[in-house]
Amino acid sequence: SLSQADIPITLFYYSYETGQSIPLYTVAFTAAPTVDLEIGGVDSQSKVNPGGFIVANDGGNNAPRDAITLGPAQPAGAANNFVLTVGGGNSGGAEIFDQAQGGTQVLIDGVHNVFAANQLPLQLYVEGETGSASMRDVALTLSAQGLPNVQDTVDFTVIWVDQFSVASDSSQTLNANDSARDAYKNATTNGTYNLGLQHFADPGDNGATSEGWGYEMAAAVHPADFNIPMVLSFQRNVEAAVYDNNGVETLSTDGWQPDDNARSSQALIPSSQGGSIFGWDAPRVIFNGGEAQAASSYSYRANFEVYAQIDLGALQGGGQVVRCSLVSNFYVDFSIKKTVDASGNVTWSLDNSIAGDNSVGICDEFPPLSWNLQ
Repeated sequence: SLSQADIPITLFYYSYETGQSIPLYTVAFTAAPTVDLEIGGVDSQSKVNPGGFIVANDGGNNAPRDAITLGPAQPAGAANNFVLTVGGGNSGGAEIFDQAQGGTQVLIDGVHNVFAANQLPLQLYVEGETGSASMRDVALTLSAQGLPNVQDTVDFTVIWVDQFSVASDSSQTLNANDSARDAYKNATTNGTYNLGLQHFADPGDNGATSEGWGYEMAAAVHPADFNIPMVLSFQRNVEAAVYDNNGVETLSTDGWQPDDNARSSQALIPSSQGGSIFGWDAPRVIFNGGEAQAASSYSYRANFEVYAQIDLGALQGGGQVVRCSLVSNFYVDFSIKKTVDASGNVTWSLDNSIAGDNSVGICDEFPPLSWNLQ
């Protein structure tokens, strides 16, 4: 309706004697308007399930906002105002803005979130604030003021990944839920899931053998019941150097370089245990000239900036790859020494002669990349 009670219905009495219709009484109705709320790039049939996906804007990741369109209201001159609210189990998990970047927050305060019909259609933008506890737990609803049953809803899931933990000791094995664990096993010469110092014959090393330190990263995913496989991964930047027994640098990244060698997998663990993402790697000394010709010892030094990322483009059209965790500092330092038996067989073991060596972990400040860690 364009105004209240603008649809009158009158009951008439028809007199056959006079041939006239006599009005008895009139009832005036107000036709309820219709509302529409849509997510940019998501069709109307999917706006509740699976809904929209956004990343929590944290740690300087500049996570993109997702566009929503309010209206248009029908009829165009409807007398009602329209109210946008944020609810669901994670009602504080998202905020609304008037621009895709920067702009002004639209406060859900009963004033700034109320719109006249002639303001619609209106495009606003949803920003993730807190990782979801469950899928689709942020509900945005547009309703006609005073008519709570006249409404339309879209749902969002806010993605976030906690800081990772590291398993790297030789007494530990890759997590059974790590779907990439067999690639690690197949790369080791003795076919093991054990971490720590291992011997490798990775086809990716052009047939050369190597000695490396296997480790596995694991981090909790929010929401815990996130159930869309292979869109989450770990990414890293690395600076590294390798030295022989004479302290000669045999490998260097020459500063920080992007590194995509972490074998990442997303394990869909039951939600009662929490969903997780895993990533394993084995930084190693590669013996391109054969182990017999290798130096008697090597020191491997590597510092990593590690974070999780999600491919929003694989979830909904027009998306992009976005960092969905804080950036953590991580290092791998180890030294190995060679032993040759009477038959010429080569074995490698850890060299513990350098203080603070043979260590893997998360750190606030990176250790030096020098051969002696000084």
